[in-house]
Amino acid sequence: MTRLAVFVVTFLAATMARAEPLRVDLARCTAFDARALAKAIARELPANSGTSPFAVIVACPDLVTANLHVEPVPADGPIARSLDLGEVPGDLRVKLLALAIAELAEAAATARLPAGATGPTKPRGDAADPQALSDVDPRPRAATSAPPAPAMQTTPNAATITPPRAPPARTAANAPTIAPTRVATIAPPSEPAIVDGRAAPSSELVELGPIAGVRVFASTRTMLAELGAELRLPWLRVGVRGGAGSDHDTLGSVHPWLATATLARELACIDAGCVLVRGEAGMAGVVAHAVPLATSTNASAAYAQASLGIELHHRFDSWTATATLEGGYARGLVAKAGLHDISSLAGAVGAATIGARWR
Repeated sequence: MTRLAVFVVTFLAATMARAEPLRVDLARCTAFDARALAKAIARELPANSGTSPFAVIVACPDLVTANLHVEPVPADGPIARSLDLGEVPGDLRVKLLALAIAELAEAAATARLPAGATGPTKPRGDAADPQALSDVDPRPRAATSAPPAPAMQTTPNAATITPPRAPPARTAANAPTIAPTRVATIAPPSEPAIVDGRAAPSSELVELGPIAGVRVFASTRTMLAELGAELRLPWLRVGVRGGAGSDHDTLGSVHPWLATATLARELACIDAGCVLVRGEAGMAGVVAHAVPLATSTNASAAYAQASLGIELHHRFDSWTATATLEGGYARGLVAKAGLHDISSLAGAVGAATIGARWR
C-alpha cells in the first residue's frame, strides 16, 4: 500500500503540473542566426498541438559548440546533449542543431516532472553552466530505485522493517504512460524566454558585396576589365558595373569604357548555384589617340544588354563566394580605324566574374 500511495502521489503531481507549450529557449544561443535556427526547429518539431511542462535550453558559445538540456530535470534523470560542430559544413550546422533539439523535445515529451516541480524556470541571463555538458542518451531512462536503508530488527525471529522505496520504474505493464504532445510557440526574437521564430531560407537572404571580372565582345575581341558591386534582395539583384580596355591599330589606339546599372532575377536555384537572367543599361564610349598626321575623335553612346548566366556559389558562416559565366547580346557603339572596326561594344558578348557577398 505504501508503494502504491507514493506512485499515486507522483502521478497526480505530474498530471496537475501547470501545462504550457513546450518551449525552445534560444536566449543563450547567440552564435547562430536566431531566425534561421528558429525556422529549422519549427520544421523539425511535430506540428500537432499539445502541452508540456518542460523547456529545451540551447546554449551556443561559438559556431562549433552547442550545449542542450531539458529544464526542469525530469524525475527519470537529466536529458542533455553536447554537440561538436567543428567537422560539420557551415550550411549544415543549423539543420543538425535543430535535429538535436527535436530529439531532446521528443524525449522530454514522455518524461515525468520531479515531485513538487511545476515547469521550467525562467532563464537567468547568458551565464555559462557551472559544469560542461557531455553527451547523454536523450531517451527516457527508468527511474533508479534508492538503495534500501539498513534493516531494523527487534529479535532474530521478528519481521524486518524497511522504509518505503522510490516508485518502481515506469513500464507499459505496471504504469500508465504520460505522453503530452509538443507544439512550438511562435514569438518575436526579442522575447528570449520563448524563441521559435521564422528563419529566412537562402532565397530570402539580403547580401551585398563586390565583383570583378572580364567582358569580351566577339566581333572585334574587345576585352574590358570590370569592377562593380551587387545587392542581392529576396526577389531581385541590383548592381553597378564599370569597365575599361584598350585596342590598337596602325592609325592609333582606342580605349573603350563602359558604365552600367544592372538588374538580375534568379530563374532557378539549387544549393550549389543559380540560373539567372540579367539586364543592363548605361553608357559606352571610346577615347581615341591617333598617330601623327592622323585625326581622332572620342565618342559615346547609350548602351543596353540582355544576358543569361549560371552562378556557382558556396556559402560560409556569414558570407558567400561566387563565380558567374554569362552570355548575351548588346547594343552600344563601334569604333573604326579607317574603314575597318577596331573596337566594338555591341553584338554578341560574354562575361566571367568572381565575387563575394556578406549578409
